[in-house]
Amino acid sequence: MAADYYRSLADAVGALAHNTPEARAELYQRGRVALAQRLRTAQPPPSESEIALQKAALKESIRLVELVAGYYRHLAKAVGALAHNTPEARVALYERGRRAMAERLPTARPPLSEQEIALHKTALEESIRRIQAENTVPSAIDRDSTAAPEPELLHSHDTAPLAAGAEPRVSGEGGFRLPAGLMLIVLAALVVTSISLQNAGADLARIKEAVDFGWLGLLAVLLIYFVYVVVRRRRRLHDAGIRRRRVAALAAGPGVN
Repeated sequence: MAADYYRSLADAVGALAHNTPEARAELYQRGRVALAQRLRTAQPPPSESEIALQKAALKESIRLVELVAGYYRHLAKAVGALAHNTPEARVALYERGRRAMAERLPTARPPLSEQEIALHKTALEESIRRIQAENTVPSAIDRDSTAAPEPELLHSHDTAPLAAGAEPRVSGEGGFRLPAGLMLIVLAALVVTSISLQNAGADLARIKEAVDFGWLGLLAVLLIYFVYVVVRRRRRLHDAGIRRRRVAALAAGPGVN
């Protein structure tokens, strides 16, 4: 019963927009009011002992949630202060916490009941479980199978071989090749210029006009190709940067469990 209340309260506390003592106190009060209302309208009416048991279970759950909040806060601070946040260092920290609790609880003043001591131990273990969950990342095998870096992530320049079906690209080492579409445009411009020259005959003005038209067409094609290369290059660099950051995040992670 108390475990059910605790899980419900812990979920509700975790969903708070601002997890402050005041917000938790308001949440606990709403829980008490809801329980009292449910007990009043229950059919058949519960006995006095059942009512007392339900209220005690809720009270114990509230106490446990508060203890977990306190232990978690101290543990998170201690883990954050570790020089090297490794699984071994965290385990050693947890063991020191358990030993300190085992030494202090029996000598606490005023003396704690066995039930209260059990609550403290449960709260510490629950806090450790939460800290461990927050410091757990996928294993190396999972990371490798999830995101293997592409060839261009491993090179600072475009020296990776082209993937099957990839378009040719400008390269400082291997020269450049025009995509098929642009090659057709260049050929078309040359053909049009040639036809214009043939039709111009001996008219010098028309010859000059045809040549100028051909040059303008070729310049337009080169300008289009330049814009195409710049846009494609920037897009590749942008995508490569995103993939590098993803791989770096997976490789580093907050810690390895």
